[in-house]
Amino acid sequence: MRRALFIAVLGILSIWGGSAMANPLAAVRWEQRVLLLFGREPAIQEQMGKLAIDENGLIERRLLVLSVDATVETFAGQPPAMLPSATDLRRQFGVDADSFYTAVLVGLDGGEKWRSTEITAPETIFAVIDAMPMRRAGSEPPRQP
Repeated sequence: MRRALFIAVLGILSIWGGSAMANPLAAVRWEQRVLLLFGREPAIQEQMGKLAIDENGLIERRLLVLSVDATVETFAGQPPAMLPSATDLRRQFGVDADSFYTAVLVGLDGGEKWRSTEITAPETIFAVIDAMPMRRAGSEPPRQP
């Protein structure tokens, strides 16, 4: 009986752990959109420099910007209590560790909405967000305090 209970608990823990690994951005789902900047330092710095010009645009669009190189760092937005690992994010979004630059925009629903291998003007990224149905309809979930 104990052995069966032990096996059942292990099974539940493995399912629970697997689902947490399945979406490394689950902690911010429905709270913030996420712009992931994968790549090498010069490319990430160039993109962050462009984004820094319109900080209000980032705030208005509830955008969490994470740079993903060897580690994950927050550039803008409210980070979750525990940042996901670079390895988990690369696996989730299929970006090689040796990629020079890839930007991935993740919507409030946790799905990938846009991807680019080019440094992009904030207006272009904002246009993608502004065209999203929930944003156009003004039906975004309220922010949590």
